[in-house]
Amino acid sequence: MDDVYVREIDEDKKHIFEFGSPKIFTGDLLNILNDHPTCLLIDAHDEHSTAIRQHLTDMHAEVIDHRKWGAPWPIIEIVKSGLNKAVGLQKISSHYNIPQERIIAFGDEDNDFEMIEFAGHGIAMGNAIPELKSLANHTTLTNEEDGIALYLEEVLGL
Repeated sequence: MDDVYVREIDEDKKHIFEFGSPKIFTGDLLNILNDHPTCLLIDAHDEHSTAIRQHLTDMHAEVIDHRKWGAPWPIIEIVKSGLNKAVGLQKISSHYNIPQERIIAFGDEDNDFEMIEFAGHGIAMGNAIPELKSLANHTTLTNEEDGIALYLEEVLGL
């Protein structure tokens, strides 16, 4: 994981960044960022999320893409245009010579569209947004119902 730069630490969301044990820097972002970030996260309350995303589309559509995270995090994720989970999957599959049809990917939110479409087996979680379910090859149970484990047990005979 990359380093994390935040204006201030919100104790309710600090656990989001604990995976991978990144260094966390706090302060004025204009003063502490020393390189171009790969991703920017906005903690947006649901009532503001649509307006913020519309503004990002209206003002910056040619250079950025934005997606929202699923519950319980009201996060808008901003990345360089064309950078998404499918790009990462393609790089890994190419490096390890894994055929696309042998890739299984699971998703539930709009930041998973390209990945689900790229994978040979794109699986929507039971709690996925409707648009992702319609794009996926299959839908499994929710995260809380161990949908990934049950799908893999069934398909791979585990």
